[in-house]
Parts: sequence; structure tokens; C-alpha cells
Amino acid sequence: MDKYDSYMKIHFDYHTPPNVDLVASNFDVDRFFKKLSEIGCQAFNFFAKDLFGNCYWETKVGHIHPYLKRDLLKEVTETAKEYGIKVIAYYNVMDLRNIELHPSWKHKGSPKIHGSEGNFVCFNSPWTEKVFLPELKELSRYDIYGIFFDFLYVRQPCYCKWCRDRFYKEHGYDIPEDTESPRWKEYTEWWRSIGREIREKALKTIHSVNPNIKVGVNWSYTTRQPEIPPEDIGFLTLDINETSCPVLNASYHSKYLNTLGKPFDIMTTRFLKWWGDWGLKPLKTMEIEVATVMANGGLTVIGDHFYVDGSFEEKILDTFGKLFNFIKSREMFVKDTESAPYIAVLHSMETGYSRGMGILADEKPIRGSHKILLENNLHFDIVNEYTLLKNIDQYTLIILPSQRYLPRNLTEKIKEFVKKGGYVIATYDTSLKKSKFELSEIFGVRYLKNLDYPFAYIKPSNHTIFREIPDMPIFTKGRFLEIENDTADIVAYRLNPYIVEGEEDWSKWLGAGYGSPILDEEYPAITINEYGEGKASYIATELFASYFQYNNWLIRKIVKSLIEKIIPDTEKIIEVSATPTVEVTLRKRRNEYIIHLVSWHTEKIYSMPTITEKIPTVENIDIKLKLDHKPEKIITYPSDNEIEWSYKEKILMIKLPKLQLHTIIDIKTT
Repeated sequence: MDKYDSYMKIHFDYHTPPNVDLVASNFDVDRFFKKLSEIGCQAFNFFAKDLFGNCYWETKVGHIHPYLKRDLLKEVTETAKEYGIKVIAYYNVMDLRNIELHPSWKHKGSPKIHGSEGNFVCFNSPWTEKVFLPELKELSRYDIYGIFFDFLYVRQPCYCKWCRDRFYKEHGYDIPEDTESPRWKEYTEWWRSIGREIREKALKTIHSVNPNIKVGVNWSYTTRQPEIPPEDIGFLTLDINETSCPVLNASYHSKYLNTLGKPFDIMTTRFLKWWGDWGLKPLKTMEIEVATVMANGGLTVIGDHFYVDGSFEEKILDTFGKLFNFIKSREMFVKDTESAPYIAVLHSMETGYSRGMGILADEKPIRGSHKILLENNLHFDIVNEYTLLKNIDQYTLIILPSQRYLPRNLTEKIKEFVKKGGYVIATYDTSLKKSKFELSEIFGVRYLKNLDYPFAYIKPSNHTIFREIPDMPIFTKGRFLEIENDTADIVAYRLNPYIVEGEEDWSKWLGAGYGSPILDEEYPAITINEYGEGKASYIATELFASYFQYNNWLIRKIVKSLIEKIIPDTEKIIEVSATPTVEVTLRKRRNEYIIHLVSWHTEKIYSMPTITEKIPTVENIDIKLKLDHKPEKIITYPSDNEIEWSYKEKILMIKLPKLQLHTIIDIKTT
């Protein structure tokens, strides 16, 4: 079977309401493919079914758009073959037409659960057998390379008659309508299993007709659903949320998807406000986005819209052509590479699902970890518990950001990892079971109680470690635990906030909502403990989630100082000295190490969109790479970005005089 490795892909959105009489009236298939071929497009997502429930092929079981007078998918697949361009059929499962025709098929939320209502079909309804699977059989007979599913996962609890009847039949009680119910976890596990079931049925149906079709499900098996993808999923994919920083989101998702052993797409768009306008980002903005994805081992897809009549803007596609040239010049440094293990951030499935509503994983501590490590120019992966169990011995440092629920076999593996010389940083309720840390022996501390404060202060006490941090209490927004030191060294203390209690909540006044620290009471907040040949640092607060929500730059400095302290210089794989705007990744391929440096910058803004037209130069970046042998050859791209390097005592020292947007350093060894 073909390897899924096309870097130059476009997604053409075409959700067309059923009353649009212009549908595809101006779609010129020959002109379209001639233009795609001219700009170097390798594959594209083309609509087979939109969210309104309209099909764009000659279906006998589904609903063709009322004004569509042609088998659009057939025209596209036949012409694509002539040009050697791959067609990935887009299929949206929301199906608004069928929930209008069959109201009982509609997802139904609960008035008692905010945000549970959704305007889409329920997978437990007859829709699955009567519409979905028969349509997939028809679709799979077309000459398509792949299928891209949108919304084929569960995301809100459902109380429709089909869900109620099935759940009661399988469990003997009604679906709980209170997220605090002791049976809520059982329901969410069941509901997520329905999501897995519908995807398994889809894959089985498609591959019974054509086993070579590559299938991807938008947003499934991502950080919001950190599960292991099944073997027959052809590729992982998501369209990043561009209403917040798109480059940051591209990096975050790539660092997780890159560890799952599947090819993956990150979809960005050409629009200024995601899918909300017909605008065009500056080329530099799009280059930064795709460079970030490629630096983390991902494939790229650029989102576009057809106009309502099926026409398209050739000038937009000319811009894509320039972007594709940027991608093509770099893909040789990405293909067949993998991330070099160094630091792993754990995003455990059970922990993520345990917070919030429990259907999609809570990601705040993981996102905070990502941002802190990124801005400290550190190379790292984001992994689930299954990936970590398999690869733990390859890593130098494991970060456990509020990872309360750990499988027992992983807990034992982490203990063994530290005992043999590994390093761990853990925060807040990591491994807390009832009233004891399961990892207490490596932490060197004991749990005492939870604190009610929504914030407190961290006061570093070891100024040798925290030399870059002002000698002052560091405001930390988030919950704390009361701990007792056992064998660990205390390197920072917690100072409680001064809060006036009484009829009037004066804490809303003090410090504009935050009480000042009480200076004469100190409690352990950050510790470092030696365990066997390794070390573990424990932080008694939600430090990473705090950084995600509050962005206190001194918290980033605290984490950097801890990492520098607990990992000996001889075990640091890669060190980069640059501004916080520079992302660093280290990838390997046979006898090569490839360093990517991506510099991101945005213009001053009051609100979205975030854009940049010119990238400021970052100068004099110093890089240290641990290397067993002197390099045979070092290549830089762009080639005019010359470097200075030396090799001594298994350390490669590199000085990069300037960085603009994206520089690649390819180090070939024996």
C-alpha cells in the first residue's frame, strides 16, 4: 500500500445549504486540476457529504444536494487520476437533514448539564445502520485515496431515547444527569465506547469494499482523546483551533501525535479568522505554521473554501504554490525521522478524563507544560501512559503534571526509572490515592491535606538553584496541597495569602482580588529528593495549569531552574540558548541528528487575528548536543545560514549567527 506521506495538501470546504441553487454551477474540473498540478498539490480533501446532509455523489441511499445536477465526486476522482493527484473524500456526520426528517435521531442534551445540547445526529439512533454505513459502502466504491471524517467522535452526553434505552438495557439503571453522580464515570466510559464502536463499524465497512482506503478521523486519538489509535486507522488528523495562537496549537498537538506511530496531518487555514472569513494570511504567517508542524514530524494541510458556486480564487492558489515550495525544500529533513527521546510529558488518559465532564480530556496542565518547556527552548515529547510504558527507559526526564491516576504497572516503572538514574518532576496530586502518594518514596514527602486557597505564593529558598528569580514571593494561581517533608530537600516554600473572613469578602478588595502573602509562615512547596541513582522534584501546586491560565513568567523560570539542577550536565542531550520565541526540536534518522529551530513572532494586536509579515532576526544562538562521535558532515538549511561548530569530549558546540523563521541543522555521524 502507498505510504501516507503527502506534504502538499489542500482541504476545500464546501458546506452548502440545501436552498443554494448555484451549487457547483461554476466548478470547472479541468481548470481546477490544471491549477492544482501547476502549484504542486499532491492530495486534497474534497467534499463527499457536508454538515447539512447533502451528498455530492450519485447516491441511492443518501440525499443528493437538491440543485446538484452532476456526480461531482466521479468527475473529480476521474480527472484527479489523470493528473496523479490523490483525492481524500470529506464526510461530515452531523447530518442536519436527517435530524430534521427524524427528530428522534437527534442528539439530546440535559437541561441539568450546561453545554450538553448539540445539533447533530446520535450514533445510537437508527441513522447508523440506515444511512451512515450504506452511504460508506457507496462512497468506498469510488476511486478515492482516503476518507476524512469530521465529528466522528462523542463530545457531549446524550439523553435521546436510543441512548437511554440502550444504556438501561446494558447497565440496569438510567443515565445519570448529574456530573457529580458516583455513576457518572461509568456512563462516560460507556459513552466513549460508543465513539470507538462507531469508528470501528465505519472502518470495517469501508475496508470490506476497499481495504486500501486510508481513513482519518478529525480530532480522534488526539490530546482531547488520548487513546491508542486502532491498527486500521490510516492517518491521524486535526484542524487546529486558530481562534487562539495557531502556531502554539500546531506545536502542542504535533508533539503528542508524533508519538503514536502513525502519520499525521495538522490542518491550518489561509483565513484571517479560521473558517470565519474569506481573508488571506500573510505568507510568512503560513510559513511559520507549516514549519512548526514539520519540525515536529507532521504533514501539512492548508484549508480553503470554494465559493458558493464552486469557483475558486487562482491568486489564492498561487500563494499556496509559494507555500508548497517552502514545504518542498524542507521535506527531505522530515521524512522518515523520529523524535529523539529526551524529556517526556505524561498526558494520561484516565487522569485527563477524570477532570471536567469526563467525555473529552482536560488538558490545562499539559498545555501549561508544553508552553513552559517550549519557551525554555527545550526539546520534548507529549506521551500517553501506553507510549511511556513502552519507551520510558529511552527518556532522561519524565514530567508528571498533576497526573493523579497512574496505572500500577506505570507507577512501578517510574520508581524503577528513577532508581536506575532517571529524573522526574511531578506536581500537585500526581499519584495521590486516598491520602497517600503512590510515588511518595521517590518524592520524599508525605501528603497531609488539600488546601482551600485558590492561589498562594512560592518563595524560593535555595538561591543557588533559583539564581535567575527575584528574591520575592511568586504569585501562583491554582490549588495547593499541604505536604510534610520526609527525605527530600526543601528548595522553595509556600506562603499563604492574607484573606479577611467575615460577612464581607474583603479578599476581593485586597490586591485587586488577591490577598498579599503572609511572610512569617512557611510551608514546603518544592522539594528535590535523591532516590537510588536518580532524583525527583515534587511541586505541591498545580504549577503547569497555573502557567497555562495565568502566564506568570517567573513560573517558567522556576521550572527551567529545576530542570537545570536535577539533570547533570553530562546527561543533558541538547541545550539551546535563545529567546523564548524559538522552538527547538531534535529528530533522528539512521546516522543523522536533525535540529529544527523555528522562530515565531506576531504583530501587536488587540484581538484576533494574530499575523506576522516579517520575522525579526534572532542572533547568536548557542547549541550543545551530546554526540558519541565527531560529525562527518553538517548541513544547514537555508544554506546561506552558516554556522560555527566544534567537537570536544562528546559535545558538539554550534553557534548559529542568525535565525529567521526556520533553520535546519542536519548532523551526519558514522
